[in-house]
Amino acid sequence: MGFPFPFDVEEVEFQIQHEGWNVYELSDRTILRIRPIILKFFKQKGSTAPVGLGISAQNVMTVRAKAELKGTPSPILVDSARLETEAEKVEVQAKPFSEEWNQYILSDGTPVRVKLVLISVFRTKEHYDQFGEPIYLVRSDNIVAVDKKPK
Repeated sequence: MGFPFPFDVEEVEFQIQHEGWNVYELSDRTILRIRPIILKFFKQKGSTAPVGLGISAQNVMTVRAKAELKGTPSPILVDSARLETEAEKVEVQAKPFSEEWNQYILSDGTPVRVKLVLISVFRTKEHYDQFGEPIYLVRSDNIVAVDKKPK
């Protein structure tokens, strides 16, 4: 299976400078904490400019729901793709408490910032994690900002 970039890419080594949590209060009074974990940075092969910089990332999230929303942990956890298409769910609005720019330094010294942006949040009905918290489905994207390399 090929990488979905329309050109040849190479992986770029990086160091984590700061990775923080974005925190939101949902309209059902649940607190959502989420952050992207950057797995890899990519750039166009042979390029010395940060144009065409791409990332591979995985979101990590946790919630703290009010007691009235909690339930018995689901005996079988269903993957998010099945929940997305098969589960009954309700959309909830998100009000930000804090939204962080995660910071990285590429191997050539270029500083890069990545920020997760929420698109939508849905609470599933009758699906609960191992702690009895309702399972939420989050749609998000990441903004990548490449800063000037210090001299």
